[in-house]
Amino acid sequence: MIFNPAHIEEELQEIQRRNSSTEARTTILNLVVFSTLTNSSLADAALGQVLGKRAARVIHVMESNAASSDVHVSARCYLDRERKSVCFQEVQITSGADGVGSAPGTWTPLLVRDIPTYLVWLSGISGHTTLLYQAQEQADKLLIDSESNSAGGENPISLYHALTTDARSAGVAVSDFAWQRLRPLRTLTAHVFDSAYTIDRLRQIKSIRMDGTPAVFTELYIAWLAGRLSWRGKHGELRDQQGRPITIRSAPVSPESDQGKAHVRFDFHQGAAIEILADNSRGCARVTGAPHLAQKRVYRVPSNGEILLNEIDSVHNEYLYNEAVETLLRTH
Repeated sequence: MIFNPAHIEEELQEIQRRNSSTEARTTILNLVVFSTLTNSSLADAALGQVLGKRAARVIHVMESNAASSDVHVSARCYLDRERKSVCFQEVQITSGADGVGSAPGTWTPLLVRDIPTYLVWLSGISGHTTLLYQAQEQADKLLIDSESNSAGGENPISLYHALTTDARSAGVAVSDFAWQRLRPLRTLTAHVFDSAYTIDRLRQIKSIRMDGTPAVFTELYIAWLAGRLSWRGKHGELRDQQGRPITIRSAPVSPESDQGKAHVRFDFHQGAAIEILADNSRGCARVTGAPHLAQKRVYRVPSNGEILLNEIDSVHNEYLYNEAVETLLRTH
């Protein structure tokens, strides 16, 4: 199909009319997704959970090895509780070697104006910075997946620097799928130290060992703790507020081999160690050394679709994520 915005718009509206048996909800957001052949299934799974829940215009640009770019349009409608159609308009662009599909002039005319635009960037950063910045200019919020990018060989630190500094200076909110996957572990850690028995031990942390998660999880988790507890120093030389060194050890796994388990051990200058053993596949976590908590607690990492659905309901920055990224950049 020739990339003619007017023709594409007409076809989208015609398909929606055929698929919508009742009055359709007004489109409330644009969702622009950039992915590769290797992670397009991740994008499709995430988008699948938005179907029927938000009326959206989706533009999915997927890198491919094809000689030329191509476009396919579709629309799916579902009835909500008020018997109105919630329609999901999709423009799927395969970007070939000609570069036409990913060029901003191809897809930006298809954005519905005067509504929020969310950019989900699942492609790599290296070699794509110009395109990323051009796409970012159209967005109110940028969603990255630092876990996926680090698995593809990207340096997480350069990734954060490239994305967050420029995006936030341009007034674009930034969020990270990896940060949200880490939320259950951060929440559980907060509960561990949220008692009269353990709160004073936050100032006594001597070392932390984190095993069984991708390396980027350790980076974000330690940055979160360092920011909250005002630790200082560079990576590998962190010191607490009293100037005492804090040792960080980890045995990370790749995202491909990760089975959804995490083991975190805190050792202190005084007192017994506290350990968190979380297993997403079993849906539970066990804590030792913190008697105020039940032996087992519910533990569930949100799916990509759940994360995406939550993120597109707000264009605001998350303070704790910004703090963690700033700490990460400062300590490296």
